[in-house]
Amino acid sequence: MNDYKLDVEPNLDDNFLDIKNIEIVGYREKLKKHYETAKKVVGKKKNLLLAGAAVGLHIAGVATGAYDNLSSFDILPHLLSAGTLAYFGKEALEEEKVERCGKYVIPAVIAAGLAWEGIEYAFNVPHSMAQGNVWNTLKDLFMDLVGAKLAISSEEIKNYLVSYTDSLKNRII
Repeated sequence: MNDYKLDVEPNLDDNFLDIKNIEIVGYREKLKKHYETAKKVVGKKKNLLLAGAAVGLHIAGVATGAYDNLSSFDILPHLLSAGTLAYFGKEALEEEKVERCGKYVIPAVIAAGLAWEGIEYAFNVPHSMAQGNVWNTLKDLFMDLVGAKLAISSEEIKNYLVSYTDSLKNRII
């Protein structure tokens, strides 16, 4: 089944086809479904807390001057923000029954990180200590990658830690 209908009428005078109408079938239904999924994911209490922590850390860094006074402070906001975006993306795609969602989420998070670095550079964002420094940008993008990967792998990491602690308990007892 096609997701679109295309009405075409030949125009014999100009030897090409005139496209009269393109209708995307089921567009509103798909958009509504994606909106409901996003609302469900973001509306969870733990996800709101996670987003609040990411934004709060950034605000605290700006308010206290930590970005200016601690050269490595921006590692934490990059890890947490990228992790938050990746976690939201992972949950949304899992809700939509998408397999191996990391292959979609991680590139999207890196693209968001690149966009943010572009905004910092283009608008000379005040808290960016190393403006125009390629190593700072690479470090920030690497931290975005690490945060995204940790968020995507969080369930696997949790399962590993639980099994490891269980095996330690069994050895001790």
